[in-house]
Amino acid sequence: MQYYRLYDFTNQYPSIGNYITRVPGTVNLYGLYPEINILPIPIKNLDGIKYVSGCTFRFIANIKVKDSDKTGVLYTSEKYFKELESAITESNPYFTNQSLQEIFVVDISLERFTDLFKSLTDKENKAGVDMFSNNFVQKQNKVNYTAFVKFLDWIVSPPALSEIDTNGVIPANQLLAFELYEINQEKAYFYPNEIQRPKGSSSQQSGTGNTTNTTTQAPTKTEEPTQNEQPKQGTFVGNLIRKIESVPVIGTIVTGVKAVVNAVGTAVKAVGKFLKKLFSDKRVKENLTKVATIGDVNIYKFNYIWDKDTQQYGVIAQELLGTKYESAVFVDEESGLYKVDYEKLNEMVDIQSFINQLQQTD
Repeated sequence: MQYYRLYDFTNQYPSIGNYITRVPGTVNLYGLYPEINILPIPIKNLDGIKYVSGCTFRFIANIKVKDSDKTGVLYTSEKYFKELESAITESNPYFTNQSLQEIFVVDISLERFTDLFKSLTDKENKAGVDMFSNNFVQKQNKVNYTAFVKFLDWIVSPPALSEIDTNGVIPANQLLAFELYEINQEKAYFYPNEIQRPKGSSSQQSGTGNTTNTTTQAPTKTEEPTQNEQPKQGTFVGNLIRKIESVPVIGTIVTGVKAVVNAVGTAVKAVGKFLKKLFSDKRVKENLTKVATIGDVNIYKFNYIWDKDTQQYGVIAQELLGTKYESAVFVDEESGLYKVDYEKLNEMVDIQSFINQLQQTD
């Protein structure tokens, strides 16, 4: 949600100076005759809302450990929190009140992730792996809220050019902290159903390297909350997830959470190859071959410069510039590359069904 200061409003009647806070929690809007024309507007406070530094998303998340939880822990980005504070300081009730409306608060349940973490413990122990943390889920099914908020911020942010080398997937060694321990192979052979649990702790490993646990927490406004905290309630809104296409694997044991699939209720979609389709800039495509023209839009077969083995189909953003389809083209701020909003383009010319056919037959 965008923050507009009072002086940004088109209608400033009678004056932005007439918004005055005399008692915390209420903004008084005085009319032309302030002695008799007073409109008290309740303004919501920020109690219980925490933020994580370095994040940039623009909404408030209500993070719940279980689907059945009535309330969760409220989190937002530092920038958004500061804007909420500024709105209260300038006696602007609209931005704060709108941001905290239930329809705009995003409900997120982590139960499926904590359940998955727990369900993999036996398999990991049979392989001699003692998992301390997998992304934001920690041993004994504890949740690192700071890690999750940073992960959420990565999910909803546009893909950066620096992510090309990893195909938009966070490397496993940045998400995992685990310890390997020795398994009695003879015992495992004769008693395959008996799980050999780790005995004590030794040197930890992060990912597959011989380094210490690199799980870090960004500073927050207040102490890290526990799962038993009972802050405010919100309801789900919006489709957040844009990118991720694989899970971390240790040997043959799947230890990673398939990060994002259904992480935010029913709105999240498993996106598969979506990240590779985001960049429509000619500069990141090679082996271009025109396969068709739909209306006056050319369709090409190509591969990305970072994935020479996978054939893709799509348009070239530069060809749409200066045409009636230009409104579907935009520039990614982080990479400077052109992207095409295929949904918007498809509203002007039906190309998506043809591209889907090509991909299915390829």
